Amino acid sequence: MTNQFNYSKIFLIPILLLLCVCRNQENRVENIILKPSGSMDDSLTTKIDTVEFIKETVLESSEEVFLNGFISKLAVDVEKRVFIVTSNGGAPQIYIFDSNGSFITEIGQHGRGPGEFESIGSIDVGNDKLYALNTRQQKLVTFSLNDFSLIDDVKLDRSKLKDVPKFIRGSEIYAIEKRELLIQMKSNTSSKDFRKILFHRISELGLIQPDTLIEVRNYDLNLPKEPFSVPVIPPYLRSTVVDVSKKGIIYSAWTEDFVIRRTTLDGKDKNSITLDVKKVPLNFDMINASKIKKSEFSDYEIPENWPVIHTIVTDDEERVWVSTITSSDSIFQWWVFDDEGNLRAQFQKSGEKSDRSVITQPLILIKNNYWYELERNLGKNIDRIVKYKIEFKERE
Repeated sequence: MTNQFNYSKIFLIPILLLLCVCRNQENRVENIILKPSGSMDDSLTTKIDTVEFIKETVLESSEEVFLNGFISKLAVDVEKRVFIVTSNGGAPQIYIFDSNGSFITEIGQHGRGPGEFESIGSIDVGNDKLYALNTRQQKLVTFSLNDFSLIDDVKLDRSKLKDVPKFIRGSEIYAIEKRELLIQMKSNTSSKDFRKILFHRISELGLIQPDTLIEVRNYDLNLPKEPFSVPVIPPYLRSTVVDVSKKGIIYSAWTEDFVIRRTTLDGKDKNSITLDVKKVPLNFDMINASKIKKSEFSDYEIPENWPVIHTIVTDDEERVWVSTITSSDSIFQWWVFDDEGNLRAQFQKSGEKSDRSVITQPLILIKNNYWYELERNLGKNIDRIVKYKIEFKERE
C-alpha cells in the first residue's frame, strides 16, 4: 500500500559542547526523606506510604574511565550492573559498571560494521542479553551479559508491516518476560496525521510482527511560520508518555489529564489508572526561559494550564511511578501505584518544570529497589548517573 502525503522532516541540530566531568572522590551517603505533599484528602493520605531515598553511588568520568560525550541511555541488569550510553558528535559508546560503581569495560564503537553503531537510541537487558537499537541504521545489536561478546547484529525486518509508513521507525527496544521483545516505533514528522507511536512485537532476528498492539499520538508542536525554520516546542505542550513493564504491560498517557492507559500484549486494555489532580494555571511570565525563546513561544497560542503529567516510569516489581506538574518550577509530585492500580505512596522530588522536554522523557530507571537518574548541569560540568536506594516508609 502506498501512502501519498506532504510532510516536512524535522531536523534537530544538537549543539555539541565539550564536557569534562571530574569525579567526586568523597564516599558520601545522603538521606532524603520525601513526605506526602498533603494535596489529597486526609482519608487517603493516611493510607499510603512516603519514600526515603538513600544516595549510594555516582557514576561519572573518573581516573578509571572517561565517559566520552553526553549520557543518553541507561540499563541495569539483575546483578545491578549499570550500562550507560554516551554520544559525542554521533559516536556512541556503552560503558559498564558493577553494582558498586566500579568501571568494568566498554563495548561497541562508532562505525557501520557488526557490533558498531552510528547511533544508539535505546538499550535494555533480559534473557542474559543486552539489546541495543541502532536507530540511525535501524539495526538490533545483541551482546551476551556473560562476557559482553557480540551475539548478533541484524537489520530490522519490516517485511510483514503493510500499512506502516517507512518514516515511522524503530525508536525503543524492550526486553520483557518469556524471552519476548517489544519495539516502539514513532515518527517525528510535522504532519499531525502521521506523528504517532506504535508498539509491535519483534523477534531477536529483527522481524517486526504485523499486528499493532497500541497506537497513540506522539506530541504537539508549533509548526514554524517561516520556511526552513525548526518547530517551536515549549515545555507546556502536550505529548504521550509511555513505558513498558517486564510483564509487557504498556502504560501510556496523554499528558493533558491523569488517565493512564494499560494495554496488554494481546492489544486489550485493562482498567485505566485515574487520579483527580488539579491542573496548574500557566503563568507565561513565570516561565524560566531566555527572552529569545519566550518571544518565539508568544507567537503561538498559549494554553491556560500546564499539562498534568510529567513522566511515567515502571519498575521491576510492576509498580508504576507517575510524576505530575506542580505550581513550583522546581518540584514535581510523584505517585506510586501497584500492578492493580492502587495508590501506594506519594512524594515530591526536585526538577525544572520550565526545562522539561516534550519530545523525550527524563532518564530515570527504577530496578532492584534502586532509583537511577541522570543528573546534568552544564554550567557546573555535571553529567552523571546517581543511584539511590529506595525505602518505603509508613506514615507517622
